[in-house]
Formats: sequence, C-alpha cells, structure tokens
Amino acid sequence: MATEDAHEAIQENKDGSFAMSEMGMMLYTNGYNLRGQNKEYPNGMVYTNGEHIFGVGYFAKEGEQDGHLMIVAPRGDNIVQAVDEFIEKARAAGIAESSVYVRFLDEDKRDQILEAEGYDSIEKDPWHPEAMQEDEQYPSRVVTLDKLLNFDEQGNIKTKVGGKLDMESVMIAGRDKVEPSARLSCNGFQNFLEKN
Repeated sequence: MATEDAHEAIQENKDGSFAMSEMGMMLYTNGYNLRGQNKEYPNGMVYTNGEHIFGVGYFAKEGEQDGHLMIVAPRGDNIVQAVDEFIEKARAAGIAESSVYVRFLDEDKRDQILEAEGYDSIEKDPWHPEAMQEDEQYPSRVVTLDKLLNFDEQGNIKTKVGGKLDMESVMIAGRDKVEPSARLSCNGFQNFLEKN
C-alpha cells in the first residue's frame, strides 16, 4: 500500500498500543535489521482490506537463511479469517513456505488464533530457543523528553535535579516504585547525555 494510504489506515486504527503506530509498524516490519529479509520493501508493509489491518515483515531466524512471514498487530473483527486469507495468498505466491508468526496480540486475539485450525503455540516452533516469544507484559512506553529534560538559555539540554534525570517522570503508572528496566534505560540515557 502507498505510504500515504498506510499512514491514513494506521491513523484510523490507532488503539494506544505502540505496535499499531507508524513507528511500531516500521520497527517490527522493516527489512533493515540483521534478520530482515524484505529487500523489496525494506521499510516493511501494511496490509488492509478496509476491515482489517496489520503489518507484514519477512525475517530469518538466527542461524537460518530462509525467511518467515511475520504478521504484526492484526486488528479487526475477525482477524483469524483475514490472517488466513493473507497467508493463503502469500503461500500461493511462494512467499510463506515456512512457519508464519503472528505477533502483538492481546489475550483475546491470541486465544482466537490458537483456537483456529492450523495455528500452534510458539512452543512448537520457537522464534529463538532462549527467547521463544517477546514478553509484551510491559510493552514499549512513550516517554516525553520535555518531562525529563530542561534546556538552558542557549537551547542546550541540561538534566533535572542535581544533574540526574528525573526518575519520577519514567515511573510506571499505578506503581509505587521505578521498575528496574526503566531505571537502567534512564541511566543509559543519562550516560549518553553526559558523553554527548
């Protein structure tokens, strides 16, 4: 689909998840990463039929040469039917001959997929032996830099509170402490700022 059309389709289907955003689609469907196999459309692809939308990527597992079709963040009323039809067309075109992975599903959609004929849990054909699936329990977060950073009169970035980033701003809503992963990310960003 043309870039303008993909932009419009994503905007119409945004649901607050990172995966259903332009940045999410580009991140999870692009062919520029180490295992990306999509050389014809390296920015990834977005499929929509007016009722359903999802990203499409093509990636090789670690240590493999051949790629696997990746369906990203399918949305719509009957995603199983839409994904089935897409995979059928891809297989007929000789594209999706190996396992196909469907990612970024909420619990209900995951259950719909697993209950459908022809779909198996990730344990049957793991993406990686040590990381069968990504943990989406605490998905990517959007952090507004303006809440973390101050700027001096010359427009240079300066950090808040005694030269350290303001950890209150990266706290997870509803929690009374900062998650260790958020603290590590924040510390890494602090180190980047100090070096640059």
